[in-house]
Amino acid sequence: MQMINKLTIIGIGFLFWALPNSAQEVKKTKEIEKVIDKVIDRAYNTTVQIARFDTVSKKALPGIFSGTVVTKEGHILTAAHATQPDMWYEIMFPNGDRYMAKGYGRISIGGFSARGNSTSLDAAMLKITGSGTWNFAEMGESSTMKVGELCVSIASPATFKNGKPNIRLGRLTKVNFQSGFIESTCKMEPGDSGGALFNSEGKLIGVHSYINGGEEVNLEVPVYYFKKYWSALNIAKDYKSLPDSNKLEQEVKSSNVVTILPIQELTKLTKKALESAVTVSSLVGDKASSIVGTLITYAKLSKTKTYVVSKSSMVGVEPKVMLDAVDRPAAVIARDIENDLVLLEVDAATSSNSVKINLGTDTLAMQFANLGDLVISAKGKGQQYISVLSTNFIDVPRGIGYFGAGANFIDKKITITSIMPRGSADGILMLKDVITGINGHPISQPQEYGEQVNKYFAGDTITVELLRDGKEMQVKFYYIPFRMNHIAERFAGGHSTKSDGYKKVLVHDGAIRADECGSPVFNGKGEFYGINIARVSRTSTLMLPYDMIRSFLDKSMRSI
Repeated sequence: MQMINKLTIIGIGFLFWALPNSAQEVKKTKEIEKVIDKVIDRAYNTTVQIARFDTVSKKALPGIFSGTVVTKEGHILTAAHATQPDMWYEIMFPNGDRYMAKGYGRISIGGFSARGNSTSLDAAMLKITGSGTWNFAEMGESSTMKVGELCVSIASPATFKNGKPNIRLGRLTKVNFQSGFIESTCKMEPGDSGGALFNSEGKLIGVHSYINGGEEVNLEVPVYYFKKYWSALNIAKDYKSLPDSNKLEQEVKSSNVVTILPIQELTKLTKKALESAVTVSSLVGDKASSIVGTLITYAKLSKTKTYVVSKSSMVGVEPKVMLDAVDRPAAVIARDIENDLVLLEVDAATSSNSVKINLGTDTLAMQFANLGDLVISAKGKGQQYISVLSTNFIDVPRGIGYFGAGANFIDKKITITSIMPRGSADGILMLKDVITGINGHPISQPQEYGEQVNKYFAGDTITVELLRDGKEMQVKFYYIPFRMNHIAERFAGGHSTKSDGYKKVLVHDGAIRADECGSPVFNGKGEFYGINIARVSRTSTLMLPYDMIRSFLDKSMRSI
C-alpha cells in the first residue's frame, strides 16, 4: 500500500453503469457467518502471498504482498505499486505450496485519490509459470455493486509471517469508481496490497490498493478495470498512460447482492456481558496506567471476593479496580509473564456480572474457532466492538526491540545525541544523558552500547543507568517493536507495548485500542470466548482463548 500521492489528471473514456438489482439485507449474525463461510470455501485457496525472487541467490526477498489467481492457467491479479513487468516472484498458496510467477502488465497511473473526476489506476498482473491448473476465483460484476454490500477481505498482512491469509469483514461505502477506486471498511495494512475483496458469492470484486487515514477508509481497485484492460495486462509492459481498450461489454447482473448494516450495528451484548469489563488503574514505572480487565468467576476461587483477569504488562503497583463507580484497591494474586496475564483480587462480594470459567477439560474456544465467526468485545464503559475471526490458532514470535536512541562517544562518554519519535526511549531518555549501564552491564565503550541495546526483544523490560546533569539515575521501560514510518502505523490507540511473543492466540480484525486490551470477548451467542491481549497492527488484535484463561487460573491456585 502507498500513501496518497499528488493526483495526476487523466481522462478515461466511457464507463458502463447500470442500476443494481434489489439487494437482500442480512441482519442475523448466524446468517452473516454462513455467508462468510461460503466465501471462504469458494475463495480462500485462490489467494496467494507474493515475494520478489532473486534469481541469483535463488531466494525470495524480504517484503510480501498479496494477489488472487483468477484463471485455471494461473493469471494473478494484484496491485501495480508492488510489481514490475518481467520480474520474477515466488507465490505461496495457503496450504504452503510455492511456485514461480512472472510480472506481466502494470498500469500505475497518477497519484492515489478516492475522490475527484479523474482516474488513477493501480492494476497489475502476474502469471504462474510452468504447467498445471490452479484454483481460481471468479471475477464478479461491477455494475451491481451497491453501497452497504457485504464484502470479505482475504489477504496476507505483513504483521504475520506464517503464510496464512487473514479474513476481514466489511461493507462497501463508495462504489462510484470513476476515480479508479471503490471504498470498503475491510481494513488493510502493508502486505495486504494486491489482496482480494470478495462479494457474498465469493467472486472477486476488488483488489486492495491503499489506505487513507481512518481505519474505516480502505481503497480498492474494482475488478472492472482488470476486465477492461485484460489484453493489455497480458503483455509484460509498464504502461505510462491508459492503454487502448474497447469499452467493457455489458455484464450479467447478479441477483444475489447481499447488504448488511454497518458492522457495529449488527448485534448488541447483554448488559451483564458489557459490565463484565471493568477499568483497572495502577502505576507502571512512574506513569499512571489504565487498562480494561475482565470480571471472572471460577469454582476454585473464593466466593466472597471479586476477581479480575487483565493484561499484566499494563498493571503495575497499587492497582485499583472500578466497581460500582468506586475505585477499589486490588491485590495481585498471580502473573503469567509469557502470556501477559495478571490475576487481581478485590475485597468485594463476587460480581453478578462476572463471566464464568467452567471446570473440566473442554476447550470451548477450540469449538468456536471457525474462520469468519463474528466476535464481540466488551471494551468497558458500556461499549462494544464487533469483529470477525481472522485466523485460527497461531503463534506470534518475539520480535527484536527498538531502543530508539542514538549515542556518540563524547569526552570518552556514551552520550545520547538523538531520540527517535515513538521509539522505546522516547519521553524517557533525554539528549545529553550519559549512559553508564543497561540491565546491570557497565557501559563505557561504543561497542558495548551497541551490543546491549540490540540484544533485547520487544516486550522485555530494561533498566538504564545514566548520568543526567551529573546526577546518577535509573530509568526503566519496555522495549517496543520496530515500527515503519507508514500511515498504517498511525491508528487510534496505537500498538500494545507488549504485542508479540504469544503462543496459541486467535486473531480478529477488531479496532481494539491498546488501553482496551484485557477486555472480554464473546461469540455471536453471547458466550465467553477469551480476552483481548494485544493490539498488534491496524488490521489485527490478538485474543487469548478461553481454555488458556482457565489454565492460568489453575496455575494461579497452586501458587496461592
